[in-house]
Amino acid sequence: MSNTTGHVIALRLNAANYYGGLQGEVGSSLLELHHLNYLDLSGNDFGGNPIPKFIGSMKQLQHLYLIGCNFGGIVPPQLGNLTNLKSLALPGNSLRIENLDWLSSLSLLSYLSLSQIDLSQTNWLQHILSLHSLHELHLNTCNLKDSSPSLNSSSTSLSILALSDNHLTFSALNWLSNISTVLVEISMSSNAIGGSIPIALLDKITFIEHLDLSDNMLEGQIPKSLCTLSRLRVLVLYENDLSGNLENLFGNASAKGILESLQILDLARNKLNGSLPDLRAFSALTEVYLEGNNFTGSIPPSIGQLSNLHTLDLSGNFLNGIVSESHFKKLDMLKMLDLSFNSLILHFAPNWIPTFQLDAILLAGCNVGPSFPKWIQTQRNFSVLDLSIAGIIDEAPTWLWSISPLLEHLFLSSNQISGTIPNLSSTSITVLDLSNNSISGPIPLLYANTIIVQLSGNMFFGSISSICKTRHDQLAALDLSNNELSGEIPNCWEKMPNLNILHLANNRFWGEIPRSLGSLHDLTALQLRGNSLSGEFPSTLRSCHSLQLFDVAENELTGDIPTWFGEMYKMTFLNLGTNKLHGSIK
Repeated sequence: MSNTTGHVIALRLNAANYYGGLQGEVGSSLLELHHLNYLDLSGNDFGGNPIPKFIGSMKQLQHLYLIGCNFGGIVPPQLGNLTNLKSLALPGNSLRIENLDWLSSLSLLSYLSLSQIDLSQTNWLQHILSLHSLHELHLNTCNLKDSSPSLNSSSTSLSILALSDNHLTFSALNWLSNISTVLVEISMSSNAIGGSIPIALLDKITFIEHLDLSDNMLEGQIPKSLCTLSRLRVLVLYENDLSGNLENLFGNASAKGILESLQILDLARNKLNGSLPDLRAFSALTEVYLEGNNFTGSIPPSIGQLSNLHTLDLSGNFLNGIVSESHFKKLDMLKMLDLSFNSLILHFAPNWIPTFQLDAILLAGCNVGPSFPKWIQTQRNFSVLDLSIAGIIDEAPTWLWSISPLLEHLFLSSNQISGTIPNLSSTSITVLDLSNNSISGPIPLLYANTIIVQLSGNMFFGSISSICKTRHDQLAALDLSNNELSGEIPNCWEKMPNLNILHLANNRFWGEIPRSLGSLHDLTALQLRGNSLSGEFPSTLRSCHSLQLFDVAENELTGDIPTWFGEMYKMTFLNLGTNKLHGSIK
C-alpha cells in the first residue's frame, strides 16, 4: 500500500511467504485494484485453469510473477496490453504459446522468463530482439531450435541469457555479432551443441562473466583464446567430450594475469588429461570441479595456496602420490573435499588439526588407513562422510556416531572395520552403508527418517525385531543380507510403507514368511534366499504388484506354487529353487 495515496500498489501472494497456498480460480475482483503495479501469485495451485484474460486490462502492472501456479492452456495474448510491464515470469506451469506477436508491445520489459513453455512454433528470436530494454532472458526447456533473425542489428541491453535444455547449436548465437550489448552471463547447458568451442564466439563475448555450456557435445581442446575473457568469474563446461592438457591453457604466464577473476571452474566429466594445472595465480577461485577426467600424477601442493577455495572436487581421475597437510595450508574456507576414486595416499600427522570445517568429506577409494583417520574427529559440521574402500583396518571409533549432529550420509563399505554399532535413533543418519566389513553385534535402532540402510556382508547376529520399535515412513531400501541374523522375520512391515528393496538373504531366519509383507505395494525386490524359512506363501504377497525380483531359493518352503504368481506382470526374476514346493506357474 502506498504511504502517500493509500492505494494498494503491490499484492504478494507467493505461497512461499505463508503457510499453505491458494486454490481454484483467480477472481476478477483484482480489477478493482486500479493502482496495482506488482502482482505475485507464484507457488499457488490454480488447478490447470488458464491465465485469466482480464489480467491484460490491469494496465498499471509493472511486475507480473506467475511462477509454478499450475496454470494451463494458451498464454493469453492480452498480456500484450500491459505496456508498462517491466518483469514477466511464467515458468513452472503447463502453458503453451502459439504466437509471440503480443510480446513486441512490451517495450519496457527488462526481465522475461518463459521457461518450460513450448516455443517451437514461434519466431522467438525475432521477438526477443525487438525488446530493446530487455536485460535478463530465461528460455530454458522451451523446445527452441536455431533461428535466424531478419533484423540486421539491435540495441538490446541483454546481459543475462539462459537457454539451457533446448535444441540449439552455436549458430544460435551468431546474432550476437549484430547486436550492441554487453553479455555477462550465458547459460546453454543441455542443448545439442557439438564441435569445438569457436574462437569467433569468444571474440563476441569478451565481457562475459558467467559462461555455461555444460552437458552438450563439445569436443576437442579448450581454445587458448578463452584466456581473453578477462572478466570471467564462472566457467562451466562439464559433461562434454573436451580433451587435452589444462596446463597448456592455464599454465602460461598470460593466463595467470588474465583469469585472476575466475571464481568457479567446472570442467567435470570430460577427457582432459595431463597433470593438474598450477592454479595459484587464480586467487579468486572458490569452486573447482575437475572430476571424471583423465588427470594423472600427484596433486600439486600449490593448491593449498587458494585461500578462497571452499569446494574442491578432483574425484574419478588417475591421480596418485601422497596428500599431506601442505595441500591444505591456507584452505581455511574449505567446505567440500572430494578426492574419491583416485590412487591417493592420505598421510597426516596424528595430531594434525585442520584450519577448515568441512560439510562433506568424500574420500572413497583413497588410502586413508589402516587406522581410522583421527583428523576427522576435529570436524564438527559435516553432513556427508564417505570412506568406502579406504583401506581401514580398525575398530569403528565411538566418537564417530556423535561427532557431527548434522551427519546424514555415512558410507564406510568395503573396509575391515570391526566393533559394534550403537543406538542410532537419536542421530540424523538417513543413508547408512556399512556393507562388507567385520562389524558384529545386534542390528541397532535406526533413525526414524532413515531412507537407505545397507549392512550386508558383516557379522551382525540375533533377532531383527528391533526394527519394529519405530515407524519408518521414509525407508526405501533395507539390506541385511549375508550376516548371522536369526529368529523369525518380524511381522511389522506395515511400519515401512514405502519400502522398495528388502534383502534378508543368507542368514539364519526360520519360520514363515510374514503376512505383513503384502502391505508393501511399492516393493520391487525381495530376497529371502539361503535361510530356513518354512510353510506356504502368504496370500497377501499377491498385493505386491510392483515386484520385479523375488528370490526365496534354498529354504524349506512347502505347499503349492501360488497361481497368482502368473499375475505378477512386472516380475523379471523369480527363483523358487531348492524348496519343497510343487505345482507350476501358469
